[in-house]
Amino acid sequence: TQFRLTQKLTTGCFETGTWSAPARAIDTVYQNTSGKKLRVIINVKIDGINASTGEFKVGAANPPTLILTKVGHDAAVTTTSNYVYYAVSFEVPNNWYYTLSTVSGTVYANYWSELTE
Repeated sequence: TQFRLTQKLTTGCFETGTWSAPARAIDTVYQNTSGKKLRVIINVKIDGINASTGEFKVGAANPPTLILTKVGHDAAVTTTSNYVYYAVSFEVPNNWYYTLSTVSGTVYANYWSELTE
């Protein structure tokens, strides 16, 4: 069986918007004031020697309280570089707040990108 994509189908599949790489800090709350939905993509680096965790939160109020996900580990891990990397993506509605916060140990935002859709 062959699968054929039509132009109409593919036009609606791809997202459009403006990418940016804003300077962002861990444990800081930001607000999406773009007037549009915001997609946030972060590459997180976690200290592998110590138990380290971070959590991503969003919400309509400041500070945001809805935990989307946590990254990290509860005990020291053995890696050759002593770091563990995670890629996380989430969406933030207009006027909502968002943050990457440290729960324990050392958490770094290696790369932080945002797509205003």
